[in-house]
Amino acid sequence: MLKPRKRLTKRKLKEDKFLVAVGKVSNWINDNQKILYIGLLIVTVVVAATMYYSNSLKKSNNLASEELLKAMRSYDARDYQNSLAILNNLVETYSGTASGKVGRFYLAHTFYQLGDYTSADLQFKKYASISADTFLKAAALAGSAACMVQQQQYAAAAEYFMKSAKLKTAQASAFLLDAATNYYQAGEVQTAIDVLDQLLEEYPESPQKSDADLLKAMYANHNM
Repeated sequence: MLKPRKRLTKRKLKEDKFLVAVGKVSNWINDNQKILYIGLLIVTVVVAATMYYSNSLKKSNNLASEELLKAMRSYDARDYQNSLAILNNLVETYSGTASGKVGRFYLAHTFYQLGDYTSADLQFKKYASISADTFLKAAALAGSAACMVQQQQYAAAAEYFMKSAKLKTAQASAFLLDAATNYYQAGEVQTAIDVLDQLLEEYPESPQKSDADLLKAMYANHNM
């Protein structure tokens, strides 16, 4: 005689489905154990690399800051040769750090103090191309212009002083006056007068106003 089939409860059905699902997962893990291991290994490596990079970055920033401080002390003491050695190493080794970038600005100034205007000009331009600080960018462009003045490249110097002035920092009127004097030195008298007019129009209350008025009158007489 056949025994009556047991009626499956909802709970029993859920338990059976769960066991089937667990079995499937277990089989999949066994079949793909190598893939899972590799995946876990990749995640572990990525996490470890991220932590290592973060720690290395902090360490690099700290070391760069220490080197910059040493260089600044030497620069302030006018020990330019020692400052130059430290800064050269700083910008080569820690170029990606904030201190490394500021170090390039000091490196340019150090070359300038040593009379190497070509190298100073190069470093000023490099710093201007990477600086996110408007004030320091304008100062670097003006530094490049100053190097050109030392090499009697007056027209080029005037153009860089104009670039500095366009950034509208607190020194913009002074840069315009420098641009005008260098245009005049380059023989571009009318351009010099135009720049002085710009200075007087845009910065009528600037400390450079009286000098601009005087130079404009002098340059106008030159044109007669």
